[in-house]
Amino acid sequence: MALEKTVVELRIADRIQLLNALPRQGNVGMMKTVRDLKESLEFTEEELEKFGLKFEGTQVQWTPAMSEETVPIAIGPRGLALVSETLEGLEKENKLPLDMLGVYELFCEEAAEE
Repeated sequence: MALEKTVVELRIADRIQLLNALPRQGNVGMMKTVRDLKESLEFTEEELEKFGLKFEGTQVQWTPAMSEETVPIAIGPRGLALVSETLEGLEKENKLPLDMLGVYELFCEEAAEE
């Protein structure tokens, strides 16, 4: 039985921020969830071309006109829980950067309203 996934509209910056925030180590179950999330969040060949994405060292550049363009990303329940826990952890440690506030509001504040 497949778990129902939630579709979330994410901008380029949101996806990059989430990819960078994901845990780099953990137990087997967590790492499988991270792997699935990375597969969902990473950019396809078509998106790389469409958005004009260029990766240079630790910098990522894209066509400015595409900054607000969103893409529907399907994320399973475990992935949603992991993203929320990760972002809430950053918030509790006072390490949530301003540029991630929108992503935090999307994943954490919407979950609290449900």
